[in-house]
Amino acid sequence: MITYVASLYAKPGHELEVTKFYQDLESLMRTAPGFRGRRIFRARPGTMEAEVRRVMEGEIAALAAERATRVQITALRRALQAIDAASARGEDGVSEDLSFHLAIAEASGNPQFSQLLGFLGQYLREGMRITRANEARRADFMEAVRHEHHAVVDAIAAHDAAAARRAANLHMDRG
Repeated sequence: MITYVASLYAKPGHELEVTKFYQDLESLMRTAPGFRGRRIFRARPGTMEAEVRRVMEGEIAALAAERATRVQITALRRALQAIDAASARGEDGVSEDLSFHLAIAEASGNPQFSQLLGFLGQYLREGMRITRANEARRADFMEAVRHEHHAVVDAIAAHDAAAARRAANLHMDRG
């Protein structure tokens, strides 16, 4: 795996700008003025994307609870069935799980959430695959995730935004 360290410049009200890439942290510390002593955040691939997803999922579910149509709620229930069917076939169900979360984003009525979650999915897929493999070793873990998914859909179907937010946040905190 190739890792690069980037020097970033952030000016309030403007986009974040990458000012330079470095092959390693030591090169950055030697050449970037004033870098020494600053906090360094290191993350495994997918970690930052998962943090973004954790922040979003509860609010997306709450909005879906407020806005979902009967057709969208039916699509959510079908997405749950697809996850169960994939598991029954011995598959990891990652694609179905991502589709489920995308269906919630679509039910929010804000296409930006669907686009953002779709973009993050390319980074989350491997982490989800590992999580699902771990869950598959213990039936109680798989059943807990299944229950969490159903709780989110049940809250959305009931148009209970607060319950949908709580259920989605609980699911993300355990995942």
